[in-house]
Amino acid sequence: MEFRKTLQQIDGISKVIATRLIEMGFDSLDKLAGADSDKLAGVAGLSRDAIPGILEQARHMQESQLVQEASLSELTEDASKLKTEVERLVLNIRNRFDDSNVPKEHVKELRKEISRTLASLERVEAALSEQLRRLSKSLAKADEKISQVSDLGVEEVMSGLRKARKNIEKAVD
Repeated sequence: MEFRKTLQQIDGISKVIATRLIEMGFDSLDKLAGADSDKLAGVAGLSRDAIPGILEQARHMQESQLVQEASLSELTEDASKLKTEVERLVLNIRNRFDDSNVPKEHVKELRKEISRTLASLERVEAALSEQLRRLSKSLAKADEKISQVSDLGVEEVMSGLRKARKNIEKAVD
């Protein structure tokens, strides 16, 4: 039911409406963003006037999701390349020092350091994935705050922007 929470980020979609949308087969942003207005009008409790805004927000969320997935893919690929380079370095080091007259305690320490470095890289990969998830969530919240205030008065817009900024700053901290 995690997707239901995603749907609820869209103005005009309550918990009940989100459940009904999922039951009607709109179980992804792709499906909702590509939905026909007439089919959405068949969802009990969904205002016909709200449908264009809902579709627009769904398309915007879909685009953001695609950009985030591409970024995650690129960063994951970079981390993987770095890990491969370290593994190559490890093989090179092992070949150079295992058969040399380097004291065994140095070789042992070298192996420990190699293991630590690889473990650190694995932690970076895991942290990167988690951080991107948090950034994505915070940016979605900021986007929601901004879209909610676009037609409001100055004070409400300032308040919405302040909340959006705090969500963004929270993601970076």
